[in-house]
Amino acid sequence: LDLNFTQAKKIAATKIDHTFKTANDLWEMTITHPQQALSVSLCSDQLWVQVYSGEKLQRQGLAVEPMSCPPNAFNSGIDLLLLESGKPHRLFFNIYGQRK
Repeated sequence: LDLNFTQAKKIAATKIDHTFKTANDLWEMTITHPQQALSVSLCSDQLWVQVYSGEKLQRQGLAVEPMSCPPNAFNSGIDLLLLESGKPHRLFFNIYGQRK
């Protein structure tokens, strides 16, 4: 199963329910629907992103969720953030669309 989407390619029938660790402090993902001439771009500063192709919803959408840590981080401790009382924690997430 090839889940490497670092270069643009069709999702087609690929089933995705996976968490990816991002390579940069700021990442951007663009999803394009060629027949509708529509694209949606998402960007975030989070280290992880969950992508789900919606098999249980007859593939009527694509879920993209920025995450500060991977699944099971409470047990593994990987990239787990400790939120301290009175201390701020901020994240950046932006969504924008475009018709072509």
